[in-house]
Amino acid sequence: MLIEDRVDEYIELKRALGYKFTEQEGTLRRFAQFADGHGDTFVTVDRIVQWASTAPSPRRSAAWLSVVRNFAITLRAEDDRHDVPSPDIFGRQRKRRPRPHILAQDDISKILEAALEIGPHASINPYTYHYLFGLAAVCGLRASELVNLHMSDLTSDGLLIRETKFRKTRLVPVHESTRDALRRYLVLRRKIGGADPHLFVISTGDPTDRSAISKRFVQLTRKVGLRGPKGESGPRFHDLRHSFAVRSFETCGEGADDVRRHMTALSTYLGHANPHDTYWYLEATPKIYRQIAQAAEALHHGRAV
Repeated sequence: MLIEDRVDEYIELKRALGYKFTEQEGTLRRFAQFADGHGDTFVTVDRIVQWASTAPSPRRSAAWLSVVRNFAITLRAEDDRHDVPSPDIFGRQRKRRPRPHILAQDDISKILEAALEIGPHASINPYTYHYLFGLAAVCGLRASELVNLHMSDLTSDGLLIRETKFRKTRLVPVHESTRDALRRYLVLRRKIGGADPHLFVISTGDPTDRSAISKRFVQLTRKVGLRGPKGESGPRFHDLRHSFAVRSFETCGEGADDVRRHMTALSTYLGHANPHDTYWYLEATPKIYRQIAQAAEALHHGRAV
């Protein structure tokens, strides 16, 4: 039996359990192709290490190892001729939180204006990225949620976000100004966007994807001077979500009860399973520092916080 066949069975099992398993599928199929190319019948530690060592960095090698190791654990439960590698072969890789870039409103406006210059001329492309980035900025939506939106998901009650990261569906209320902007985009979308039901499409008539969104965003931030040359870090598309969360938090009240209520509402709006996940998005800003200082001073003087 080929390793590829075992991968097919494993992927089918994971999806039956409710996992999307998209990225892991790609990793496992690359490993299966490598192992089958060497004539392997069973998963071995040597082959896993040989393959994972071809990754572009030790961190990626460890990530590939982790995916294949879980696959090997499942196989070994049925047949002990399969090997399970140690999880620390490439060292203990500590996941670091990338420092988010909290974007000012002026920065976001520059990005949106630059998006309108995207080619081809007279195509849907510039409008798609202009309104997509704008919607991300004012609603904090994930890239996966944006690319999966259909035109019919703009309802009288808000945006219907289907099958999110945690396979839940939620309704996201939108401001009337956002609704007006999306209506303007829909006029153009129906004229020159083609028959595909997705809201955000490109000049080919196909929906855009997460990779294209990320690349476009980097290009635009570099164009408007928010990012340096290639190889230098700078704002990422996901920073629009971070910026939304932080700016939203800045507007909540100063009392402890106000903060708790606001964080619960923000967590629900962002589609998080737990409010603790929302704190991951927060980053200290001058305004938040001032609020903390004022709260500390009030506590020091015996006033309620």
